[in-house]
Amino acid sequence: MNPAPSELRFGAYAIDCVITAVMSLLICLALARPVTPVRFLSTWSLISWIYWTMFEGTYGESPGKRVFGLKVVNEEGEAVSLPEAAIRNVSKALPVVCYVDGALILLTESRQRAFDLLAGTFVVTSG
Repeated sequence: MNPAPSELRFGAYAIDCVITAVMSLLICLALARPVTPVRFLSTWSLISWIYWTMFEGTYGESPGKRVFGLKVVNEEGEAVSLPEAAIRNVSKALPVVCYVDGALILLTESRQRAFDLLAGTFVVTSG
């Protein structure tokens, strides 16, 4: 397996964050007035976990990962299951943990986050 470069993972993450932030804002505007920071962050956390879990568990990639040619695979190099995707994306629902978890990409040779290690998943280039 060829671990995805950190800069490609960051680019994919940035695209997906914009998508999930817009989705969360639209949901907050439709359901909650006024939109407070707590409501927005709570909604964004939940939407982020659902978004990444569903895309990666169903297609093996998020829209951001697709742009950069990245895939999420398990230890056998196969597409991840929904439970594996759900585990690896727990940190998306916990914003503070997300930053610490993401920093591990720079510290592990396989460029895995803590929740990748727990789920037995990897982000690889799809070529």
